Amino acid sequence: MRSRLPILLSTVLTGLACAPASGTVPTPDSRPAPVPAAAAVDTARIVVSGTGSVRVPSDRASIRLAIETEGSTAGDASGANARLAGAVLDAIRPHLGGDDRLETAGYRVEPVNELDPETRRTYITGYRVRNSVVVVLSDLDAVGPVMDAALAVGANRVDDLSFFASNLDQARAEALRIAVAQARMQATAAADALGVPLGAIVEVQTGTSTPGGMETMMMAAFDSRAAGTPVEAGTNVVNANVTITWTLGGSGSR
Repeated sequence: MRSRLPILLSTVLTGLACAPASGTVPTPDSRPAPVPAAAAVDTARIVVSGTGSVRVPSDRASIRLAIETEGSTAGDASGANARLAGAVLDAIRPHLGGDDRLETAGYRVEPVNELDPETRRTYITGYRVRNSVVVVLSDLDAVGPVMDAALAVGANRVDDLSFFASNLDQARAEALRIAVAQARMQATAAADALGVPLGAIVEVQTGTSTPGGMETMMMAAFDSRAAGTPVEAGTNVVNANVTITWTLGGSGSR
């Protein structure tokens, strides 16, 4: 019996050594399938820009008036200013409609300095007070009469006169439609010339702007110095721009 034990033990150990460990060697069927190569993508593209402009008549006016006074003391200057400012406001109010606004836009007190040519020193010789008011009118025909009335009773500065449109939403949308149509027309013409179809839109960038009517504003401010104060409101220009990227030679939305 003793002579047979080594043989049995050797057989058992040999069998254990030859048995594969569970889960360590995948079978051919359990290996992941190879990932197929990605389909080729058409990278040819065309980038086209378009612009559009729409003019909108002004239907609002903004007037910035100022009452400026001087006095030997700050109290004297401010007292004189208060009297004139009250008269100016009283003169403007009868011209206002329900949607119009009249409000104080600024109040400033500053010393008036004078340079002594002999000593080269600066001395305070008095005080200056400036009271600014802004009037917003929905009736453009009232612009001239309002300025005339204010200047007649004490306003001595017209610091700004500008015209604007109260609603530009529809104009912005229309300008953007014009810009997109222009860009699409150019892209289609280019694709036809190349002999390839216009593919899908992959990127769109848009923007709108409303430049101020500086020419109208300056002309109105200049005319306000003349008798009768003729003014011309002019128009507002709404600009839109768009940059669109299309694929070429593919299919999709045009």
